[in-house]
Amino acid sequence: MIVPPLLGWLLLIAFGKRLAEPTAGYVASGMILVSFIMAALGFFGTMNLEEGKFWHAKLWEFLPLTKEVVSSSGLRTWVDTPIFMGFALDQLSSLMTLIITGIGFLIHVFAIGYMHGDSGFSRFFAYLNFFVAFMLILVLADSLPVLFIGWEGVGVASFLLIGFWYKDFNNSNAARKAFIVNRIGDAFLMLGMFLLFKEFGTLNFHELKESFSSVNVPLVGEVSRNAVAFGAPGLELACIFLLLGAAGKSAQLPLSTWLPDAMAGPTPVSALIHAATMVTAGVYLVARNSELFAHAPMASGWVAWVGAATAAYGAICAIAQTDIKKILAYSTVSQLGFMFVAVGCGAYWAGIFHVLTHAFFKALLFLASGSVIHALDGEQDVRKMGGLKTVLPTTHLVSLIGTLAIMGVPLLAGFFSKDAILESVLKSPFFDGSETTVGAINVLLFVVMVIVATMTAAYMWRWYALVFLGNYRGKEHPHESSATMTMPLVVLAVFSVIGGYIGLPHFLGKGVNIIEPFLEKVAHNAENMTKLTGIVEFIPVIFSVLAVILGYFVANYFYKRDGAATVAEVPNTFGSASRNALYLDKVYDAVLGNPARVAAQFLAIVDKSGVQGGANVLGEQIGEAGSSLSIWQAGFARGYGVAVLIGTVALIGFLILRGFV
Repeated sequence: MIVPPLLGWLLLIAFGKRLAEPTAGYVASGMILVSFIMAALGFFGTMNLEEGKFWHAKLWEFLPLTKEVVSSSGLRTWVDTPIFMGFALDQLSSLMTLIITGIGFLIHVFAIGYMHGDSGFSRFFAYLNFFVAFMLILVLADSLPVLFIGWEGVGVASFLLIGFWYKDFNNSNAARKAFIVNRIGDAFLMLGMFLLFKEFGTLNFHELKESFSSVNVPLVGEVSRNAVAFGAPGLELACIFLLLGAAGKSAQLPLSTWLPDAMAGPTPVSALIHAATMVTAGVYLVARNSELFAHAPMASGWVAWVGAATAAYGAICAIAQTDIKKILAYSTVSQLGFMFVAVGCGAYWAGIFHVLTHAFFKALLFLASGSVIHALDGEQDVRKMGGLKTVLPTTHLVSLIGTLAIMGVPLLAGFFSKDAILESVLKSPFFDGSETTVGAINVLLFVVMVIVATMTAAYMWRWYALVFLGNYRGKEHPHESSATMTMPLVVLAVFSVIGGYIGLPHFLGKGVNIIEPFLEKVAHNAENMTKLTGIVEFIPVIFSVLAVILGYFVANYFYKRDGAATVAEVPNTFGSASRNALYLDKVYDAVLGNPARVAAQFLAIVDKSGVQGGANVLGEQIGEAGSSLSIWQAGFARGYGVAVLIGTVALIGFLILRGFV
């Protein structure tokens, strides 16, 4: 399934300019459709696979490695353990390929209408195919080095797509920022790989899982919950490095500032890369290495708390934004935090479940915002919208469904996955609880996430109210988008409604949750999770519903139906901090940017007055010497002949005299 998008990319790069405008979009979309069909067949093939089994394709050796082996007698030898270009299809990777190709196909179709008339039409679709191909490499990789190839490939693709309209400084600057920030995370990912190879002698995912018992690291709960077991420090550090690598791709604190700026790219890019696929790569990385994190309680705790901090940060920043896409961008940051909390708490299936539901409703919301922007001829300020409910009936209906889904309204997709995450927080074994008692730290983390869920409901209802309710405040004449753009919205809206029913709550009975046992064949829940009984079992659902109700009423209190947004309009301290993303960019600029600029200016002075000045002096001296010698280069052949004759006579005379001496 990797080949079709790669082929589409090559075809569009080679012949894209010769194709009429819609044809390039049809070719690119067709390639993704072929991949989706292959992904669907692969998914159904993995449904009957037993635990630990997978389909494997080993191609060629590309990374020769050796590891040291010590025998029982103390003899040290070196054994070849090469890394092959290999791909593995199991329950986790098959589900991810369905998300990538399914959502990717709908976004490709939407982009045919959205990018109509753009001079770089074929180039845009070539980049989209390139991105999908490397995203598939990332999730199908059977080892960390192969995953890293896909990891870097999607980084390049995101750079090209974010900066697609490169003549605009904001776009090109956002692309550079995303590329540089992600390289920081990539450096830590490489450190994690080096350390894992040192600890285990392999970087193949399934070999890591199989050989894990050879390292004396007890499961959480077999030793003191807060103690580092014998042999675990290297594993804990490796997992911390993996967390930092994942934080770059998934925009977790402190590497989250690139994602909101990336909204400068075309809206289909926002939907594909920054809502449904690339930004979830970090969550996938943790889930894929669940066996490692399940044995690293300290690192897992950090994953959860980093996710919680990021979720709160994104929600606070989203509250007072005025750009229709920036609100959704900070919402994505917050929802990624929810996913990290789930995998950090050891409920790896719940994190991936939210990846799935989030792909539906967030891709829907981004594409719906694109439909609004298209209808308003490029307007993105929500303060200049309002009243679009009747003018854009299809876009309004799907936007309402997406809004309710992300708010966590019962019976929609987001409700079920958020409930699963809140439940995992109470059950997590990585804090201070036991198998029968919920710990105080678990409760604290639960309260934080309920507050964030309440804020989510508030800012998303604000987004909906400012865009669709009240009176129209703009100057353009809005019009509904074409069927090419609205049909993908309808499909995503349907899945935003029904997509959560594969993960129904456990209290409804045994067997109602389909996705958990499916994914647990690859990524087990952490051992010794707290068993919720009695009324405690219903607490996550109760608080999830209360968060939606409270968030709705808070939003209605501050944002009236005519679209007057109190926080967005009044220059109060909280509103200003929210609109400026808590000044995190300014802090980075003061701590890192300004010193770097001062150092660069100092080095420029040193270069100009020292290195360059010294080079100039040396150059001048050489030039003067050359000028002095230039008198011997008069350009007259007779003069050169006389000089040769004189030199020859002088040399012969010297040799004769030397012979007498």
